[in-house]
Amino acid sequence: MSGDEHQGTEAPQKAKSSLLERATQDQSLNALVRRGSETIDTRGAPEKPMPSRAKPVAAPAPQVAAPQVVVVTTPAPAPVAIEVPVAETAAQIKARRTQSNRPIGRGAVQKINRAGLAADGYIDPDGAMSEIAEEYRLIKRRLLRQVDRFANGHRIMVTSANPNEGKTFCAINLALSIAGEQDSEILLIDADFARSRVTKLLGLYAEQGFMDALADSKVDVEDLIIRTDIPKLTVLPAGRSSSRNSEFLASERTEDLLSRIEEGSPNRIILIDTMPLLATSSASVLANRMGQILVVVRADHTRESALRDAIGLMGAHEGISLLLNRTSLPFNSRSFGTYYEDGQGA
Repeated sequence: MSGDEHQGTEAPQKAKSSLLERATQDQSLNALVRRGSETIDTRGAPEKPMPSRAKPVAAPAPQVAAPQVVVVTTPAPAPVAIEVPVAETAAQIKARRTQSNRPIGRGAVQKINRAGLAADGYIDPDGAMSEIAEEYRLIKRRLLRQVDRFANGHRIMVTSANPNEGKTFCAINLALSIAGEQDSEILLIDADFARSRVTKLLGLYAEQGFMDALADSKVDVEDLIIRTDIPKLTVLPAGRSSSRNSEFLASERTEDLLSRIEEGSPNRIILIDTMPLLATSSASVLANRMGQILVVVRADHTRESALRDAIGLMGAHEGISLLLNRTSLPFNSRSFGTYYEDGQGA
């Protein structure tokens, strides 16, 4: 199983300084961050800004102020055990996860494959309090607080520097978490046209999607949005990829489609899973239409130079946050989900 699908099933990594913990001590990365920017670690109190060194490194674009970067960490979720019939093989489990979920007419509801999500370590939308669910509550809370801070702040793009860093895993978990909000609804758009996986992982069926609506003005994007049995979660599949993805995304039709989707839904959050920034130009093109950008960084895997280049591609965008994925929490560190385990409450 590929990196994005397999975030919650691998063994914990060795407890050592993560990429961003080392990088925040390096003026070369600090050059990307505006003075006074806040570094947030969900495992403890805010850190103090590191002092400047005598030999600074120039920012990617000297003529443009670097964006503010906020760091949020989330640990690698522990594998979640599910009961599987003894006679069911791994191939059968995979087939069950990807089985057709054909809707009947416009507005038909499709069921989210909860068993498949649980098997891959995702949030259980109907489950009890858990560590991973609490971590994503912290992450979504910061993003939701910034909706009114930025223009189009309700449009949130999830990306990474390179493939296999966990962006789709994080995008799906964020969508599932936001769907639990009382005052918001969430539309998850799969814009990773080359390696679309959102509908497959959720167990949904789709024939067309976002790119089909961009390429053909006769296609009504509203007809392509999938309603799910999670009341406040809808999904727009990626659709068929083409050699002109970047050109379609750069056209005014993209803004027209996003505006059409927003009509009549003032409380809708649009969360877009895009292609990696350094793999194709499509993500940086789409970033221009977003209010917030969440860059997923895989701990002890993403290179600092790649992260610097990825952020540089987005120029002066102010709504950039970093999400440190697959961290190893130190022994005796804070762990969500244990408070209710003894059934005492309090």
